[in-house]
Amino acid sequence: MGKIENDELRKLKNAKFMKAFKYVAEKLKMNQGQLAEAIGSKSAYISNFSKGIRPVPEETIDALITMSAKIPNGQIFREYLLGNSEIMLLVNVTDEEMIAAKRRATDPDYDVMQARLKEKEKQLDAELTYIDPASQQNASIAVYVQYTNRLSDDLKKKEIEMAERLAEKDAVIAALKRTVADKEKELERTIADKDEIIRLKVERISYLEDELSKIRLSDITDYHFPIGAAENKNVYPQK
Repeated sequence: MGKIENDELRKLKNAKFMKAFKYVAEKLKMNQGQLAEAIGSKSAYISNFSKGIRPVPEETIDALITMSAKIPNGQIFREYLLGNSEIMLLVNVTDEEMIAAKRRATDPDYDVMQARLKEKEKQLDAELTYIDPASQQNASIAVYVQYTNRLSDDLKKKEIEMAERLAEKDAVIAALKRTVADKEKELERTIADKDEIIRLKVERISYLEDELSKIRLSDITDYHFPIGAAENKNVYPQK
């Protein structure tokens, strides 16, 4: 493979870096030289990356990611710069791609195994492309049976779920009934206590009335001075 072909391959591989570089420069309002210096590179190196003359070092990739973190929701996804993803911004990366990135970082065979899996899926699809009428009918019956079984399983799950919900409601109702019964008993005790207090007060009043009625008027007439003497000026004539 000649130098021109190698340059073209590197140019394609560096294309994502160049796209991300221009994005960061635009968002941070920096020219090529300023951003190149900020990521520890040179403007001439950026031009070489663009032409495919040299590959982009990983430290330059990491430095660009660090700079992109200054952009709100604009941080670059590392897997994009490495050619493993089509999503450039980290904020748009799905959970599946994040998991794949983590597995790729810890398992060097991850991409190879994924390629083999896709190849097996293609082979399986090719084998299922032609189905004779009899097999197609059997397949239709099998699909119908599977569908029926799935509906039956879903129905059983729903029945179990409804039974659990009814049991929860019954438990709540029973608890509420116990609470109401306890409140009623408490109210009855309160009323009984008040009735007892009223009864005791009535008895006390009756007792006091009886005691008062026992006081004889003659006990009052035994005083040394007649009743009303204090108001009668003639009883004690002035000197």
